[in-house]
Amino acid sequence: MTTTDSQDSQNNNEQKRSRRDLLLFLLILLLGCACLAFMAQLPIQMAVQLSRFWQEPVNMLSRLNPDDEEGMDGFVEPLLPDILTPPSWDISSLLTPGAGATLVPPIVFLPTGTPTVPAVAVLTPTPSATPIPPTMTPTLVPSPSPTPTLTPTLPPPPPTFTPFPTSTPTSPPPPPPTSPPPPPPTNTPPPPPTNTPPPLPAPIVISISPHTAVNTANVPVNITGQFFQPLCTATLNGTGLIMGTCNPNNITAQVPAGIVAGYYDLTVTNPDLQSGTLIGAYTATNPIPVITAITPTRWFTTTNVTMTIDGANFRNTGAPGALRADLNGTALQNVNYMGPTRLRAVVPSTGMLPLGPYTLNVTNPGPTDPTGSLVDGFTLDYYTTVVTCTGTVQLCNLAGGPPDRNPAGIDATGVITLDFGPGNGITNGPGPDMVFYERPNPPGILLDYIHIELSDDGSTWYSVFNWDGILGGVVGTNIQTYATTGGPPEEEENEPILASDLYPPPGWGITIDIDAIPLPPSTYRYVRLTRPAGATDLAEIDSIQPLP
Repeated sequence: MTTTDSQDSQNNNEQKRSRRDLLLFLLILLLGCACLAFMAQLPIQMAVQLSRFWQEPVNMLSRLNPDDEEGMDGFVEPLLPDILTPPSWDISSLLTPGAGATLVPPIVFLPTGTPTVPAVAVLTPTPSATPIPPTMTPTLVPSPSPTPTLTPTLPPPPPTFTPFPTSTPTSPPPPPPTSPPPPPPTNTPPPPPTNTPPPLPAPIVISISPHTAVNTANVPVNITGQFFQPLCTATLNGTGLIMGTCNPNNITAQVPAGIVAGYYDLTVTNPDLQSGTLIGAYTATNPIPVITAITPTRWFTTTNVTMTIDGANFRNTGAPGALRADLNGTALQNVNYMGPTRLRAVVPSTGMLPLGPYTLNVTNPGPTDPTGSLVDGFTLDYYTTVVTCTGTVQLCNLAGGPPDRNPAGIDATGVITLDFGPGNGITNGPGPDMVFYERPNPPGILLDYIHIELSDDGSTWYSVFNWDGILGGVVGTNIQTYATTGGPPEEEENEPILASDLYPPPGWGITIDIDAIPLPPSTYRYVRLTRPAGATDLAEIDSIQPLP
């Protein structure tokens, strides 16, 4: 036999042993399962056998008296109720009891008067029954005598007793009372609808008439639109109108006087606070200015001059623009609002304007540029004088011509004579007729003693101004209060006079009105200036200027 055959034979033997071992394992496993099944049935068989000793006639009437101890012979012992109570599953469906074996329900005795030991059952075995002694849960113990004896273990009495009927089988307790079903929900009807009217639409503003007006007085207006409600209100950029009536499509009201000139949005608001707006609906304008007089009406090209403008309806508020004044379109400088009837402005110096007459225009601020004019109200001119000096005069030639802030000086014996020429000179007019300029000395001037006279022929002279410390020599001037206060003497040498009281304010000129003298009507071409007695300083003179 070869080695290969020997290995094959050995492998076959090993396979056979493996199959044999497997079959033996399966057989042992099967026997173990059978033993487990048998052991599981053993307690049931024992319970069935034990139940054969617990029989009672079917009439359910027990002949045992639990109070009689003689008939017990130690066979009756109290048993636990859970031993006598059959299990929940039915053992009769698992086992077939022997001939004559019956399952007797336990008999329970109720206590009479005082609590007694729980009732016990009497076991009546049949001839063919084989007793099984009970253990702790009772076990049947065989006896050497033909009659078996049941010796159960008495457990401690339960803490409470549950009575059962003695002659009738126990019935299951009645089910606990069920709470009555909740009442079906009541269908609460919805509240009746209230008669709430739908919200009214917001107002719509269509127009206002008139849509522009001057702001000097209340302006009645008519507003048209839709959905206006009674007691509505109307405003122009927040400024309330004086309300009249509010009809659904029409409102009557008044724009209050004095509203600032400008462009306005009109808003109408109903009592329910809904509103409508018309953008740019209304235009308020300032009035047209009125010019009644200007001072001076004539000026010269050598220096600036402050012009005073009198009139009415002057305004300094409004948009767009600002209060302004001009001469033939050339703007005046520093236009100053003094009130609704007076303005002040500066006429530019020489070189800015040519000589000749000018129309003065004043324009109020605000829409439409309301403008008032005074045609040919102002003349820009020049004048010449022939200066003649006698005695002691310093810088004599500076005394002639328009004011230039450069004075001549007159000593005690000095005399200056100015000649305006034939047909020219000082004339009697509605206001001041001439201006005497001294050297400026801020904040005004220091007025020296001086004497001024006029003549129309060079031979007859009229005194018009005499500042010499003697009361009464100064009348019809713009410094009248200085001549009557501060004395005696009231007229002082080097009297300080403020520029705000001089011409043109603020200036350095003293005005003289020849009507206050009075002088005969004429054109006075000659002016003579001297220094009064008692003067201690030079009498300074910048210029003598005639006024129209």
